[in-house]
Amino acid sequence: MSNGVHLESWAKIEGGCPIAVQVVGTETQLRLGGRTDGLDLVLTSEALHNLLEKCTEAAQLVPAD
Repeated sequence: MSNGVHLESWAKIEGGCPIAVQVVGTETQLRLGGRTDGLDLVLTSEALHNLLEKCTEAAQLVPAD
């Protein structure tokens, strides 16, 4: 059941983008960008492993710089 709020967002992440990682309990927190202009992702263990799998697939398809 929807609560009436729908959110879609995107971010372009470039080579020099700082990425910070913190693990809290069973969740992984990724901070992309700076403190005031960044994006936070909070992933469960299952989501983290899924993201890793998809990033690995993408890395194999994209030519290296």
